Amino acid sequence: MKKLALLTFMSFAMFAIVYTAIDSFNDSKTVIIPKSEMSQVEPNKNVELAKWMFERQANLKTGEINPEAIQAVYNQIASMNGVKSSMNLNWKFLGPSNIGGKVRAILIDKNNTDIIYAGGSSGGLWKSTTGGTSWKKVDYKGDEETGNIPNLFVNSLCQASNGDIYFGTGDYFSNPYGSTDLTFQGAGIWKSTDGKTFNRLKSTWSSSSSKNIFNYVIKLVAHPSDANTVYAATIKGLRVSKDGGETWTNAVKDANGNYIEDVCQSVAISADGKNMIVSFDGLVYVSNNSGSSSSWTLVSGDEDDLLPENSLRTEIAIAPSNKNVMYAQTTNEDQELLNIYRSTDGGKKWSVIGPGGSSSFNPLGTSGYYNNVIAVFPDNAEKIIVGGEQSLWSWSLSQGWNMLTMPIGGATSGMYVHQSQHDIKFNPNKPEVVFCASSGGVHRSVDGGVSWNTLNSNLAISQIVHFSYGNSNKILASSNEGGIVYLNPDKEVTSGLENEAEMLLDTDGGFCAISNIASEVFLISLPYGTLMRSEEYGGNMGGMYNMRISGKLGMENNNKFKHPYFIAGDLWESFYDKNSIETRQMIAPIDYPAGATVKVQSHIKEHYMSVVLDEPLLKGDTIETIDHYQTRLALGFRGSVWLTTQALDFTVEPDWKPIAYLNDEDDDYEMVNVLKWSADGAYIYFSTTRYQEDAISSILYRVGNFNDYREGTDR
Repeated sequence: MKKLALLTFMSFAMFAIVYTAIDSFNDSKTVIIPKSEMSQVEPNKNVELAKWMFERQANLKTGEINPEAIQAVYNQIASMNGVKSSMNLNWKFLGPSNIGGKVRAILIDKNNTDIIYAGGSSGGLWKSTTGGTSWKKVDYKGDEETGNIPNLFVNSLCQASNGDIYFGTGDYFSNPYGSTDLTFQGAGIWKSTDGKTFNRLKSTWSSSSSKNIFNYVIKLVAHPSDANTVYAATIKGLRVSKDGGETWTNAVKDANGNYIEDVCQSVAISADGKNMIVSFDGLVYVSNNSGSSSSWTLVSGDEDDLLPENSLRTEIAIAPSNKNVMYAQTTNEDQELLNIYRSTDGGKKWSVIGPGGSSSFNPLGTSGYYNNVIAVFPDNAEKIIVGGEQSLWSWSLSQGWNMLTMPIGGATSGMYVHQSQHDIKFNPNKPEVVFCASSGGVHRSVDGGVSWNTLNSNLAISQIVHFSYGNSNKILASSNEGGIVYLNPDKEVTSGLENEAEMLLDTDGGFCAISNIASEVFLISLPYGTLMRSEEYGGNMGGMYNMRISGKLGMENNNKFKHPYFIAGDLWESFYDKNSIETRQMIAPIDYPAGATVKVQSHIKEHYMSVVLDEPLLKGDTIETIDHYQTRLALGFRGSVWLTTQALDFTVEPDWKPIAYLNDEDDDYEMVNVLKWSADGAYIYFSTTRYQEDAISSILYRVGNFNDYREGTDR
């Protein structure tokens, strides 16, 4: 551990360096925030989040996340099961029960359309027997390979003609495009023959080769009539099983007879199983011969009637009512809409029905690699729904394009569907009933997409990034794409669900804190270092930075994006800090006799110090006493750590002071990962990742002793 210099408020005197620890693993990635309010140079948030996650999981020496290292973690967790039992730990779900998280896949049971399955991107498999109005978690395990620990990155679902259900794991599109920084790794395919018990197919996780193929199962489709034939889009091409998942082979050969092992982004099959379409990195192939390996034709090229060769991600669909009608939604290099295409001859020729390059029509926003979905109405081959970053859109041959949804107004709005849509499925018996999977959960329309309801009751899959546990079991939590929420058990339930939460901000959040001294005070950080506070339980939030910290961090000139996606922070509080030297004064409004008790206002609103008078205090006289209510809020950025003791004082603009300067050059800089105060507030510990041209290292620091360094009455 490296003991950093404590930059004291007076002299910034240096402490000695003790030692540095370098590890091979880094142990430490409802109000809409419109893009118009963000910087024009804002990077793709999904890319930044993936990097943030990757930096916390990757091996610092190799710069990769090794599946074998993940396996070692599974084994360690499995070995702890007995320890947990002996400790008699009983965990209880605290919420939120009414706010969902990222759902990558939906499946409507072909035999009972009231049964719906949802694949949580990091929350496992969920099942509804009520058409989506309520959800229960499906328990499943791994096997001896993972110490029976399940993989929760459910990314794809399909059902065979005999009712067997498959789900694939690994959230590939949450990784940055073209990057080898692969996080959110899966662990194969699971199968159930009864819809209740799921077991992993050993063929997808029994060898190094199978693990390299099935650690990302991007999409699954089942043959419509052959119950034993299943296709899996993987990072090593399209794989097919002809025996219900017991064995797998590569399904697609190129024109030269070579098997294609590029990333398979999507696959679709016609209702009779004759026509298939598959997209790889930038290229699309079509088969009109039941997908036999040598029957595939490349339909991407330079010709006007072909699909483009340069699409970052191409999502495809075949009309259930007409096998020759196909659609494709393509993505340009900026992850915006390239074009939406339609074919009426089985994929041989294509025409544009949705041109890209428009500011008014861009379903993909700037995240087309992360969120991209297209689906055809089951009873109308000339009508589709597409989705992406912000809104769902419909197209029909007779009416053209219409916007269906907007990610504003909250779940009570009939047009609301959460931003980032990932899957669309129609009820095969009632084509007007359509489900959408988004980063905010599950949504349903019963009128063909005109109006929508959000169905997240007990769909407990929020990706919680940080939470703070306050007095009386109150919880403030921030999440990835699930918003910043407040769980208050004292509040009257409005949704009928235990552990319901109130949405404070419908945006990503990082560090957050509820004050234990003043429980109405909330501190909330947003991506790239923005910090807000409220003294009204999350209402009327305002900024917390003064010009000193804003200027030093570059936040006043749109350079804030150089900071971590989620900043590290910690709030230390004391109801009675015996080391406090801060004083507060009160001018007596009346005469007080000796022995009387007077209350002096702390710097924290509605908190007082009681003083027993040794002598009379006359009206107009001033009494001064020590303010024992003390707080210290520390935040870690790129290249520095900052402190304020005025986080709970809403009468002033908080004054921030640097307590540590770190490496912060273009080719040598440190990002603070995690930060924590000691119980007495004397020391602060934090870890960083240091990035140099030829090395990455992890460093642990300690700064202190804060109880020995004071600056008179200037907190």
